Amino acid sequence: MKLYISDLSIGMLLALYLPFVLWLLWKVARSTGMTRKIKVVVIPVMFAVAAVIPMWDVVMNSLAMEKVCATAGLHVYKKVLVDGYLGAGPNEIEKYGYRYVEAREPGGKVIVYFERQQDGSIKRTVRDQPTAEYEVVREYRSPVPELGVRSMQRWHVRHRATGEVIGEWLAFSPMHGWVDRYLLNRWFGVGLPGCDGNVLAMKTHWTQQILQPR
Repeated sequence: MKLYISDLSIGMLLALYLPFVLWLLWKVARSTGMTRKIKVVVIPVMFAVAAVIPMWDVVMNSLAMEKVCATAGLHVYKKVLVDGYLGAGPNEIEKYGYRYVEAREPGGKVIVYFERQQDGSIKRTVRDQPTAEYEVVREYRSPVPELGVRSMQRWHVRHRATGEVIGEWLAFSPMHGWVDRYLLNRWFGVGLPGCDGNVLAMKTHWTQQILQPR
């Protein structure tokens, strides 16, 4: 199992917390107020408690990530041939050969329609309603307590009329342990990397694997 904890937190725990714990254990071991039998019980218990304090939430968060990361990445349920789709810009026409693509303006009430002309140029028009049969939708949730993760991103390709999902790409980011919340988040304002299941899909046009240009 991969532990989701930053190198910064590990370094701070090794540099500051571990020496303090060892010092406490040494003090107990040298104590004259406890018998040897009591020390044999107390020292392991103290060590276990000291390990649980910074690592319990890390382990629990890592277990949650191990479960969801098994579902991360690209999932192709069905491939279809299309002339275009809703949810892309004009670059998709030039790169992948779609005849048209549609994009929602901010607010979603205006649809910008890009269509390849016979001379190779791309014509831009504005419409009130989309015409594409399929669309790509992005969903973002943070946090996701029922999954035990900090955030979930889901890009899915669906049929606009029926709502049928024919493909999706899932990515997750982990919850942070309390040490990282104080160090990584508060000091640097960044988060731990999560899992997307398929780096290749992230670097290529994954939608094209589902909505194939006719």
